[in-house]
Amino acid sequence: MTLIVPTSPVYLHGPSLYLPPRVVTNEELITWMNASFRPSWIEKRTGINTRHWVTPEMACSDLATKAALNLFELKKTLTQNIGILTLATTSGDYIAPPTAPLIQHKLGLSEIGSYDLSAACAGFISGMLTSQSLLNSINKDILLIASEIRSKFLNNQDFQTSVLFGDGAAAVILSKNSIGADFKLIAGNMLTDGSVADIISIPTGGSKNPAHSNLDGLHTLKMRQGAELFVKALDGMYKSSEMLLESLNLKISDIDYIVPHQANLHMIEGLVRKFNFPMDRVVQTVKKWGNTSGASVGMALHELRFSNNFELKPGNKILLISAGGGGLAANAVLESLN
Repeated sequence: MTLIVPTSPVYLHGPSLYLPPRVVTNEELITWMNASFRPSWIEKRTGINTRHWVTPEMACSDLATKAALNLFELKKTLTQNIGILTLATTSGDYIAPPTAPLIQHKLGLSEIGSYDLSAACAGFISGMLTSQSLLNSINKDILLIASEIRSKFLNNQDFQTSVLFGDGAAAVILSKNSIGADFKLIAGNMLTDGSVADIISIPTGGSKNPAHSNLDGLHTLKMRQGAELFVKALDGMYKSSEMLLESLNLKISDIDYIVPHQANLHMIEGLVRKFNFPMDRVVQTVKKWGNTSGASVGMALHELRFSNNFELKPGNKILLISAGGGGLAANAVLESLN
């Protein structure tokens, strides 16, 4: 485990989010899959009722740009001090070029740095922990966006992946400026188990199996073993977040809210049981948005901060938890400022 503690205070402004307007119900999903099972079976198996999917012309940069513009509307005073754009995604517009420069251009952010970060379901937290380290090197803020489109990589013959995923984006500004900030970053950690890196994958399109190799059906999401993935991800989220709490001399009773990766409802429930934590203090967006991969934690943090479903107070401690593809896990502890 790699413990990451800011050497000077780091504040989060936001996050905002963007969801594509198309809502796909379980009934519509069954029609798309030409399947005969009942919609209630999807809900029972995954806890998901609806998810948002992009329309064909939309790309990752479109979702990311809209999430950032929503953030700029929310935090007008910070837009002039952005020095770097970090994009966390596994669904960029192209293999090359990277997508962050496309977003930079769309946003009109001149003379800034930008880069893509690929961390699958751990994208938002990994991006946050990577970006905060840059704050000590530059006298500028950092715009972090996690943007994922999963719907374009689904196989309608593969039930175990097609029912899970949705599309969406979340954006946050990391800054040394505490004025108007929503959260303070206390610390985080990152952990990798590469032995299960291929447990969920898109096998073609990279240098190992280029797109022109015509490997039939391997351009869509593949899940090696759904049950194995469930166990590995649940175990990874629990153990890595426990390690983070221990490193900070915290107990789960010191945490006011948990914001987990929204893989599926049963995984969230399993995590909560392991912690013996009250379910009403766990953010759940998977029912309405599905699994939005690396954007899910950022989107769920927006739900905690800006919805009326929670009584967030200054000084509350929030545990962010994520794990997923590549055997990656990333976690963080935040303190609420509002």
